[in-house]
Amino acid sequence: SSRVLWTLAVTQFRSKVRQRNQGSMADKVAVFNVPVSPLLFPLLAVILTAIGIASGISFYLYSAGTQKAQRKLGHELLLATVASVFLGLGSLFILLLERRLRLRTCT
Repeated sequence: SSRVLWTLAVTQFRSKVRQRNQGSMADKVAVFNVPVSPLLFPLLAVILTAIGIASGISFYLYSAGTQKAQRKLGHELLLATVASVFLGLGSLFILLLERRLRLRTCT
């Protein structure tokens, strides 16, 4: 009796899954909106890379210009984190810009 109820429940579940999956592929595809306009890639690449380089320079000047006893680990970590985040984002937009330009010349 419980086995019959179990098989009945499984077949009903499978039929519901089949009904749900019968739509066309065009109905299932979600539209992807780009969060940043590709026209802003060059500007963002330059600005973010410049901020990253400036904060990297300030990190270097702080670590080289202060004595070891006067340095603060939190300050060094903050400068290094800011530099790495902005350099990473700048590199990302440089790569996206390069891909956009390559796609434009191929078509």
